Amino acid sequence: MASYLMHTIIAFDLFMNVVFGGRFGETISARVGLTHAWYDEAIAGFLNELQPHHTELAREHDLGRDLEAITDLEKKRGSRK
Repeated sequence: MASYLMHTIIAFDLFMNVVFGGRFGETISARVGLTHAWYDEAIAGFLNELQPHHTELAREHDLGRDLEAITDLEKKRGSRK
């Protein structure tokens, strides 16, 4: 159940990032840690107060999720050859 809830929260985060002009597959937390608009810096500062290095951890998590998806796709493609 916790895994389902976390996946749902991440999916909503990804969706809202795209709604507000972010890149597909990137969470809001990761995006605000990379941009320099005052409102993104304010959000990043708030998130980093709640959890130290939150935006950096979010970028690492996004990258890990992407690499996992690539590995899964390569395995599926390899099994079809």
